[in-house]
Amino acid sequence: MTRPELAWSKYPWYVESFAHRRYEAITLRLGEYRYTPDFSGVCITTGQLHLFEIKASDNRAAYTEAARLRLRAASSEFPELRFFVAWPERSSKMRKWVITEIGNRSTRVNADTLPGQMTFVEE
Repeated sequence: MTRPELAWSKYPWYVESFAHRRYEAITLRLGEYRYTPDFSGVCITTGQLHLFEIKASDNRAAYTEAARLRLRAASSEFPELRFFVAWPERSSKMRKWVITEIGNRSTRVNADTLPGQMTFVEE
């Protein structure tokens, strides 16, 4: 695990809001390509499987266009699953995270709500 992935695995919102948390446990086939999200977990309140891609930062080098396209393809191919990309906020020393849902419409998740609850802000 990278340092950001290790920090995410201990992030209180993720730990308290998700059961059956796993690291690189699921691989999805997208035609001739495969995609393995960094983390998966079952939301305690909804029972829905969430898949998380963890990036070191929001800059282009850490989050390439190819990675964006694979996430979008996976979210289109598997609409029953929820896909998210997360990276630490700048100068937060990996204590606060920016979490964005990948799907037909991009939304940013506010993880400062009560554990297990998420609010979405349209972007």
